[in-house]
Amino acid sequence: MTILKYFFVFSILSIFHDVAPTNSVTITIENLKSTKGTVQIAVFNRSESFPKAGGEYKLSQFKLSTGKSNFTINDLPDGEYAIAIHHDENSDGKMNTNMVGIPKEGYAFSRDFKPKFSAPVFSDCAIQITSDQKLNLKMIY
Repeated sequence: MTILKYFFVFSILSIFHDVAPTNSVTITIENLKSTKGTVQIAVFNRSESFPKAGGEYKLSQFKLSTGKSNFTINDLPDGEYAIAIHHDENSDGKMNTNMVGIPKEGYAFSRDFKPKFSAPVFSDCAIQITSDQKLNLKMIY
């Protein structure tokens, strides 16, 4: 009987538990050079990890065989984020660069930030997400 009582109390409490709202971001990618490979979308929520591989809050990968250019990232709590996109044309899972480190594959950042001589910092690309949003971002090749 005691177990049943605890189950009942837990059930009642879980109904009133305050759940943090989540949002979705739908990204339309413009200027895709081809439908080869995949698109990797990395969402960062900390400045110290942006834009480093492995430091993502959320990482999604989409095949491009259909030519689709709209992608949705779900379950983002309210907050500040920076988004980095990589068109991995040869599907090797990494950003291929030339001898001096300039990317050979397409990339994009939130706020359509275009880096000049180095990778951007979090504040260059930061966006506030407090509701469902739509972003249009242009790939850079």
